[in-house]
Order: sequence, then structure tokens, then C-alpha cells
Amino acid sequence: MPTQLQSKINEIEERFRAQNSDGSNSETSKFERIPLSLSYFPQDPSVSVYQVVFPVFKIDEYAKPLELIGSCCAIGAGGLFISAAHLFKPFSDLKHEREKPDIFRKRFTYQQDELRVGVCKFQKKDSAMAAKILPVQDLNLFTEHDIALFWVQEGEMPPRNQPRLAICENPKLGQNIKIIGYPGVGNAFAPQDERNKAVFASSLVESNGIIKNFFPTGRDHGHAWFPCIETSARMAAGHSGGAAIDFSIPALIGTNSVSGDENSSLVSWVAKILDEEIGVRDLIMTRSDGVQVKLDKTTLRSLATIGAISIV
Repeated sequence: MPTQLQSKINEIEERFRAQNSDGSNSETSKFERIPLSLSYFPQDPSVSVYQVVFPVFKIDEYAKPLELIGSCCAIGAGGLFISAAHLFKPFSDLKHEREKPDIFRKRFTYQQDELRVGVCKFQKKDSAMAAKILPVQDLNLFTEHDIALFWVQEGEMPPRNQPRLAICENPKLGQNIKIIGYPGVGNAFAPQDERNKAVFASSLVESNGIIKNFFPTGRDHGHAWFPCIETSARMAAGHSGGAAIDFSIPALIGTNSVSGDENSSLVSWVAKILDEEIGVRDLIMTRSDGVQVKLDKTTLRSLATIGAISIV
């Protein structure tokens, strides 16, 4: 006799299958669930994509999850994450801000601005993931790029020895990518388990494709007002903020942003913000040799010089 929890998980999985069974034979139009045990990292087969790409939730004042709003991924030591700026509405009026250069970048702290957003840390529990939410801190919105950078508590997620994605500085036309994220009804919290704990029915989902085109200043149609890369991979709501990755490197090409037509998507061009200044309070980073340093100007490129992130 299935428990209430298992029944809820079965219902979620059935809805997911129904949503994505469109009868198409096109590899680029399919969503595929990523098994918990699957590794794309040839240098360390024990690394799972679930340790790199995470769901993002609206949370209440006690850091309890309320609603799945998208995805993010870990790119740096010290709990540095990247996502899509448009996930953080209503904190920013993204499209109109491109006409106001003085507010392209905004900083939010959880305490001062009551930014109720958190990243989900996992603990595997049978066929589901028990979830722990960690509040977003020092949120930077690069609204002209549809990119968000933020930190979470370093001591909890991810540990310093956890895998992170490098950033690909010079993506190429025809390059193979995978769109990774947490879309749609395949992701939800079951009401509770037998010990009265909320359990996340995790469905990390990918689609395959190639880079089709580059738009260095954005497109003149659709919603892509930002520098973006067109791919042949399919995207759905919830993929936003997740990763477009070339696993042959492996490296991050862009963050998922906008669905195109039936078999295309647009990802924000992460390499375009490598030299943009990041606002953060009293950031002290540890170099690869163990020496702690305080940067005068924090950018992704300066973080790469001390080994906190990787650019390839």
C-alpha cells in the first residue's frame, strides 16, 4: 500500500511524463530526466549534476519553501552562484531598467530588503530529495544581461571541495550543449513524510542541442533584450537560471533565459560579464594556495586570478 508521500511522488512523475510525451522523435525537442547517479564529469565520475545545478525557491521569513521559481548553479568557492536576473521579480523591473544605466546593478541582502529567495540543498532520500533551504545573500542583478550573481552561506553549501562549473569565455558555433534545470510540474514539495518533513520530489531535467547563433547586443524580436546565445535545445519554465553546459570541457556557456520556437532556446551570455564589478560586503576569499585575500575590485575575472572560479 503506497504511503501518502509515495503517492504524491507518483502523481508528480505521471504529470511530468504526460507533459513531455509529445510524440516527437527529434532529440532536440525532448526533455530527459537525469538519474541521481549519473555523472557527466570525466575527471571525477562520483560528481553528479545534482551537486552543481540547484532549484531556487521563494521562501517565507523562516526560510521555508513556498514556490519553485527556477534554477541556479555553483560557479565558485565561497558559495558563489549564478542564475537569471528575471527570477528575482518584483525586486527589479528588468526591461525598463535597460534605459537607466545607473541601476543596472542592485544589491540585496536578506535582512535589509527581505529578499525571500533561497537555494535548495539536497539530502537523498529513496526516490526523492529531502530539502534544506539556504537564503540568498548579496544578490547582484545584471539586468542588461539577464544574469544574477549571489552568495549563500559558505559553511553549509556547497563545501569548498564540492564541484563547480568553469565559465567558457569563447563559445563556438555548433558547440554541443545541454540545457539543465528544474522545470514545471516535475518539481514540487510533497506535503510531508512519515516524520513530518517536507520532501522535494526532484526532477533535474536536460535537453540536448547545439549553439545556433550569437546575438552580442540582444535580439530585435522576442523577449531577448540582452546579449544572448541561441541554441537548438528546448527549454521550459523552471529551466530559467539553470545552466547551458558543454560537458566535454565541462564548462558553463550561459544561463537559461527564454524559450524560442518549438526547438530552440536563448541563454544569457555569461562571458559578457566577466569584467563587470560585483557588489559584495567584506568579501575575503581564500586563494588556491590557502592565503586569504581581500579584493579591491571584485569581478569574475579577478576571482579567477585567485583560483576562486575557473575561466576556460
